[in-house]
Amino acid sequence: MKSFKTSFLVLIIWTFTSLSCKTNQALSSNVIYVENLHQLIENPGKFLGKIIELEGNYLGWSGSGCNYIQNYAHQITRSDWTFRDTDGNCIFVTGGKPVFLSPLENEDNEKKIKLIAKLREDKENKFYLEFVSAKSK
Repeated sequence: MKSFKTSFLVLIIWTFTSLSCKTNQALSSNVIYVENLHQLIENPGKFLGKIIELEGNYLGWSGSGCNYIQNYAHQITRSDWTFRDTDGNCIFVTGGKPVFLSPLENEDNEKKIKLIAKLREDKENKFYLEFVSAKSK
């Protein structure tokens, strides 16, 4: 009986590990690397609803000194935060935040991250990013 339980446990662990790896592989194969926010806005039809990857800085709830992109959406929720690309342009991100960073001003501001998100458009045809995940750089 002990051998059966061990075999069953190994099968369950293998199944979850296998599914997790496939999910990560599927996510990474669908991600489009983008140099900056202007690339998104110049051709929104190409990126709208797609998973994109951007490098830049996490600004949390502080947006002071930001050069927000043309046609950016204002905050969707009160917990939205600001992302600044490597060219210094900013956009709001909604739907979550990096768990390893604090949104409070001056705590984790300016931390370099690699952001994975979806480009979204609100009812007024203004753009924002929907958070998927992030990694520290």
